[in-house]
Amino acid sequence: GVGPNDHLASVGIKTIVNSPGVGMNLQDHVAMGGASYLFEPETSYKNQTCSFSLPKVFTTETVNEFARNHSGPIYWLPLCEIMGFLTTKYGNQDDDWPDIQVFLASFSDSSDGGLFSKKTVGMTDEVYTALYEENLYKETFSVYTLLMRPHSRGRLLLKDNKPESKLLIYPNYFSDPDDVKVL
Repeated sequence: GVGPNDHLASVGIKTIVNSPGVGMNLQDHVAMGGASYLFEPETSYKNQTCSFSLPKVFTTETVNEFARNHSGPIYWLPLCEIMGFLTTKYGNQDDDWPDIQVFLASFSDSSDGGLFSKKTVGMTDEVYTALYEENLYKETFSVYTLLMRPHSRGRLLLKDNKPESKLLIYPNYFSDPDDVKVL
């Protein structure tokens, strides 16, 4: 194998090239969400879907339209309507690329009734209900901030010497305090 000799030996792999840095530079663009806002569409848009709402978007008609014509609201499911790239006061002002990306998205954690959103973050039904029940399926938008240039570094390790085994992933999010400051 190619990688740190001690790690390869610990999982029973013969070292071909001892390369200590292999697997030690995992960088992930962690994001911060949670800022969600309700809005009331203009009167002329009252009968249209202005943001993602599960019961409005996934109906028998919209599924058929998607399957038959490759069109309709399922075809263009919103993810991000507006993006901006910014350099915060913590970023290197001399660099020519930003340290955060800001997304404005036409959905929120209340848009899907918890079908995906609560499971993604491991939220219990009780917590989800307490936070979102009042605003379920209403017109919403959210703001998300994504760390473009993380200082924190994670690592990937081999679980064993079997090629089909999944890697052990240690992202080490926010292990560098500067990442917390930026977000």
